[in-house]
Amino acid sequence: MRLYPRTLKDNTINNIEIGAFNGTNNLISLDLSGNRLITLGNKIFENLNQLTELNLKHNRISTVGDYAFKGLNSLLTLDLSQQFIKTLPYTALKPMTKLYSTLLMNSNKLSSINKADFKGLPKLQILNLDFNQIVNIGEAGFNALPVLNQLRISHNALRMIPATSFSNSPNIQLLDLSYNYFGGSLSLALPSPNNITKLNLMNNALNAIHSNTFNGLNQLQNLKIENNPLACVPAQAFLKLSQLSIVYTTFYQVCCQLPTTVTCDYVGAFNCSEHQLPNSCAGNNSNAILSRCKLLSGYLYFVDKA
Repeated sequence: MRLYPRTLKDNTINNIEIGAFNGTNNLISLDLSGNRLITLGNKIFENLNQLTELNLKHNRISTVGDYAFKGLNSLLTLDLSQQFIKTLPYTALKPMTKLYSTLLMNSNKLSSINKADFKGLPKLQILNLDFNQIVNIGEAGFNALPVLNQLRISHNALRMIPATSFSNSPNIQLLDLSYNYFGGSLSLALPSPNNITKLNLMNNALNAIHSNTFNGLNQLQNLKIENNPLACVPAQAFLKLSQLSIVYTTFYQVCCQLPTTVTCDYVGAFNCSEHQLPNSCAGNNSNAILSRCKLLSGYLYFVDKA
């Protein structure tokens, strides 16, 4: 049997009836993006048991039936981005136990994340919740996602994350919390050990980072903290991050502890070689090349870690 993709994108489809896909159970990909769907009724994809990719991006969906995705037992990727979805019944996702690739729900109207929301997706690896209205993550909010690898929750309204939110998600490598309202000093409450290599905290309201802020992030390589009201960051905060190679920042003072020091390479224009490295904290802050790098590029490379 040959398996086929099908595209119905950029039409004026506003309703899908049960049985609409009868006789097409050999589809592997279905693209319904850019239509006018408002409601996803129950069992409308029931016969598509070979489908691995379903794209519903950029419709007008606000209601998803409890059994809207029943029968999609082979689905790997589901795109529900750019809709008006406020809540997603976990029973709708429950049949998709093989959905181990990607769930895109960015640009919706979600306001909270609860423990049961992703209960049916134990193999999910990539989850995008950017550009929603999320103000609350419940206790153990992501605990149903034990193999989650990438989590994006930028451009929401989060002010805190409960201590148990990631307690069953030790495999996250990319965590994007940018463009939220995290304020004061940061407490991530991440499982230890964890595998996070990229952490994005830019454009929040963080005004303090302490020497223990990043404890447990032993695999961290890339850290973004631009556009926070940070006046000074202690170098001790980075001393245990043996894998850290780059920090994106817009603050202009690093409370350093030499010989652990800071240098940068701004698109090849400024290269702070070893003989140019300052030998004091004051020298680090007044170094002309470092200052220009920090001002123009907004990022710092850490070298010669103690």
